[in-house]
Amino acid sequence: MPKGVWTASEGFSDTQGADQWFYERPMNQPLVWADGRWQTAADIDTPFIGPGVMHPGLLNNRAHDAVLRWDAPHCGTIRITGWVTRHEAPRGDGVRVRITRNHAKIWPAGGTMADAWRTLAVDDTAGLAHDFCVTVNTGDQIRFVVN
Repeated sequence: MPKGVWTASEGFSDTQGADQWFYERPMNQPLVWADGRWQTAADIDTPFIGPGVMHPGLLNNRAHDAVLRWDAPHCGTIRITGWVTRHEAPRGDGVRVRITRNHAKIWPAGGTMADAWRTLAVDDTAGLAHDFCVTVNTGDQIRFVVN
């Protein structure tokens, strides 16, 4: 019987692709394992992804998203649930988040890719919940993006 539940925090690994999870920055560029987390390079610490945390960053004075990717091992309907909160509130200038399937926005619902983000303000302490279903084909890529 195929596996039925994937949890990012439980599936977190020091191996790209373990339990269907991949750790990236924009343009499908993989992050590297360093200091117990995934980051741009051994000497460039943002963006990074750790167990239960994603942090965007600057690289060459350009913003770079932290991207957690899950690849569907088989077709079917999946349920995506979670709670997005700020890790270091009230530092920084807020964050934007979205979820995509094969680079097409699936959360937040409605609108276009131009308005494809939900924003957590710098002083947001409540966070955002998501709970929805989507149909996937084998190999579809679900991306959780923090900007």
